[in-house]
Order: sequence, then structure tokens, then C-alpha cells
Amino acid sequence: MLKSWGVVLALLASVTSGERPGLADDSDVRSSELANGITVLTSERPEGQVVAFHAAFRGGSRDEDDETVGAAHFMEHMFFQGASRYADQAAIFDSVTSRGGWINAYTSFEQIAFQVVVAAEDFNVGLDVLSDILVNSTFPADKVDKERAVVLEELNRGRNSPERYADEVLTKAVLTGHPAERLPIGSRETVNNSTREVLVDFRDKYFVSNNMVIAVVGPMTHEAVLAKVGPAFVNMRQGPFYDRPVVPPPAARSQRIDLQAGSSQARVLVGTAVPGLNSQEQYPLDVLAEILGSSGRRLMTDLRDQRGIVADAGSSSYQLTDVGLFELSATVAPTRTEEALQGLLGHLQLMRDTGPTDEEVTNAVRFIEGRTELGMQGSIRQAGTIAGPHTLGPAAGLDVYLAGVRKVTSADVLAVARQYLDPEQLAVVVVRP
Repeated sequence: MLKSWGVVLALLASVTSGERPGLADDSDVRSSELANGITVLTSERPEGQVVAFHAAFRGGSRDEDDETVGAAHFMEHMFFQGASRYADQAAIFDSVTSRGGWINAYTSFEQIAFQVVVAAEDFNVGLDVLSDILVNSTFPADKVDKERAVVLEELNRGRNSPERYADEVLTKAVLTGHPAERLPIGSRETVNNSTREVLVDFRDKYFVSNNMVIAVVGPMTHEAVLAKVGPAFVNMRQGPFYDRPVVPPPAARSQRIDLQAGSSQARVLVGTAVPGLNSQEQYPLDVLAEILGSSGRRLMTDLRDQRGIVADAGSSSYQLTDVGLFELSATVAPTRTEEALQGLLGHLQLMRDTGPTDEEVTNAVRFIEGRTELGMQGSIRQAGTIAGPHTLGPAAGLDVYLAGVRKVTSADVLAVARQYLDPEQLAVVVVRP
């Protein structure tokens, strides 16, 4: 329902412009804080034909209780079960998809986000659906058990995927003792503990105005977006900003876990905990991951192309605010898992012994820059990216990140390899059929 212009003007008069202290400046992004504490970000694309909404809340699986792990993910599902103007799941989705649009949500370790993409002419519809489910969700009691079954099925599908299963097991093994050991997907053992009361309590703690960021990318001006978003979320639940405690990464330790899953190929992973977004070491760790993986292709060139041991191999460095996970992986025939494991460990040792070349570092930095630029071409990806530093903290800002990556030297990469990637102090997960 459209609000009167009197209400709109009253809201705009109480809006304070400018980014919150400590957040990276970006001339293409405009930021305002509504009177109720919601941060509104916009990036205008005058020639754009679509508008993308990204609403994020600070709070995720790491912020759950041990007894109700999975409540964040479960709760995300319940927002689509009905609200005041859109009574059920069909009404919510049909209102967007019938216009060729797209609506989705995801739960991660440190945030929960809702996304809507519609044609620019359907801005009002997209905003109305998004605001209704976030402000007026009912969490109907008769839908809780139905969604519990859906969540359990997602967990079962993960167990049937060797790649996903191995990643989950490695993450929990490496991050044991850290809040991030609570995975976004949840746990089969605790999903039944999430009653409607538990889900509503989690919603009411984290889904509050001061803990909320809305990013909008499309052809509308910042002022036009504020004139619509302000009234749409004027009744958002009130509550304080969640100041998440910082927990240092757990100490590295040698461990091996062998599991059975899948039907044909095996999966081999090695990994360890590393610093998070709050550390300058995230940048050389990312560059190192690209040298071994997508940019330098050390692993693929040697283990697949030259020696024929693996079908696929790669590496990644994934950071949360205060902890990260560095991982090497290989997909391989079940009879060659030990060869693949020794190959992965051998490349880590080689990196610790000699480090990368200056050319490899330069190429990896360029690869990260190019991949980032291509990723930002999509409106919804851009909306999520500009919301990042306001949801997770300044270190998540794209400008801050790229500036840090560009400063990385070969000596920096060698230093983090020697400090964090000791082959004798890694977790190993092997999943065979």
C-alpha cells in the first residue's frame, strides 16, 4: 500500500546522510541512515533495466546456541511462509516470478540476506514483497514442521554430495572451539530443537532496524529510493546493533578424517585456520590461493596435466571477520587418494621452501582485480558487495580489499605460507565411495 506524501516527507526530514564512521568511501555509492537506524545504500545505474534489492542482517550461524544449531537457516525459511499482505509462500513467490523477477535468501556464518530482482518498472512490487516478509512475517505455527522437513532434506542432499560433505567436515574440524564451527546449513542432531519460539526469538534479536542494511542497485536516484524504502520499513522491529565478540582463530593441529560418501569419485581436502578480515594477512593468503589455484594453476598443471593423478584440484582462502579457512582440494579416483594427498602437501611445502615468483604474484593480483570487476557487472552481486562493509565491518569493503591485494609482494606470500601452512599441522579429510 502506498504511503501518503506527508509521511514520506516526514521520514526524509529525519534521515541523516553519510556513511557510518570507519566505512570505506566509494564515490559510486550513496548512503543514508533512516531515523529508525536502517542503513540504505544505493548505486545508480541510469541505463539499467532492472532493480536489485539486497537486505542484510548482522547475525548468522556462528551466533546461534549449540543446542539449536541450524536455527538461523531454519528461520530464514520461515520468512517465506506468510506475511500480512502476502499470505503464503505461493503469494510471495508468484508476485515476483510472474513478472519475470527473482527472489531468494541465504544464511551464512555472519549474516542473513534477502534478495529481490525485478524489472525497473516493478520497483514498487519488489519493495512491497521484501518489506512485507521482513516487517510483517507471521511464522505460522502450522508451517514449522513442514519447513523442518525441507531443512532436513537439504541436510540429506549435502550428505549425498562428497564435495559438499567434505567441505562441511573440514570446516568443523579446523574451526573446532570457534563459534564458526556452527555451520550455516545446521545439524541433523539439533534441527528438531528449533521450535517456533526459538525461531521467533532469533528473528527478534537480530532482525531489527539498527542491525539492518538495504542496498538498492538500479536506475533510480538515491532520493527516489529513500522516498520509497523509508515508508516501507517504518515499522521494522527496533533493537540495538549487534556488536559481535572477536574470537581468535583456533590453533592449527594435525588430524585426519576418513569418510564414506558418493558413488564414483573421491574427494581429498587439506586445510587450516587462518586470520580473518580483521587481519592484513588476508591479502597475501588470497594471492597464495590464486597462485596455487585459478590464476597460477600450479596444482592443476602438475597434478592433473603433467602427472594425471587428479581429475580436478584447487585452493581457496575464505575469511570471516575474525577467522578464515585456507583449503586445498582434489577430486580423484578412489584408488589414488594418497597420491593426491601427497601432491597437495608437496605443493604447500614447495611454497614454504621457495615462495612464488614476482610474476606469479602480479598475475594473481590482476586475476583478482579482473574477477572482481566482472562480478560487479551483475546488479544483485553489486548490491551484496556494497552492503558488505556495513554488515560485516570496514574490512569487507571492496575498495579496502583491492587496495590491500595490490600491495602484496612475493615476500608477503612466502611469510604467510611459512607461518600458517605447515604440512605437518593440517587437517585432512578424505571422502571415498
